[in-house]
Amino acid sequence: MSEGHNSELHDCWEKTVLQTRSPGLFITSAKNPLVQEKIVQEVRQVIIGPSGEIDVDNIAEHITDETMDKMHYLHAALTETLRLYPGVPVDGRAAETDDILPDGYRVKKGDNVYYLSFTMGRMPYIWGDDAEEFRPERWLGDYGVFQPESPFKFVAFHAGPRICLGKRLCLPANEDCFSSSPPPFPI
Repeated sequence: MSEGHNSELHDCWEKTVLQTRSPGLFITSAKNPLVQEKIVQEVRQVIIGPSGEIDVDNIAEHITDETMDKMHYLHAALTETLRLYPGVPVDGRAAETDDILPDGYRVKKGDNVYYLSFTMGRMPYIWGDDAEEFRPERWLGDYGVFQPESPFKFVAFHAGPRICLGKRLCLPANEDCFSSSPPPFPI
């Protein structure tokens, strides 16, 4: 891999993972004690298991890809946080050629086109009448299994050929950070 690619991946890591590893999920869950309790219960159930015993100081050792794949509610809560508080709240592109947007609006070469993922995450037209509510359950299907939305609806990581390369890094890194941080969660 060339030095340029390493630099691009490092930039991707910084912009995606580190910017979204904000206190957002801690804050939204702290404001919603029921959500917080559901996350704590899921972490207990998945990481601690039926034995009920774990050394909280070494909890990170028990977090694996396998255990993270079982934490559907945590994934839903993080995704809901990113819907309401995306790491990149405004983004845009410059048109390389004259084009027509899907709604018929004409864009000329060099025009800038912006979209506001922060605003889109709160639009009742897209998310329903409860769009401004923090409700992780909107991401859970039957039996409490996480159900992703179309990236054209949930635009925190963009969509199409320009989807964020850091998405595969961001969500697991944030889930790992959250589930291995005992305070304020008494495990």
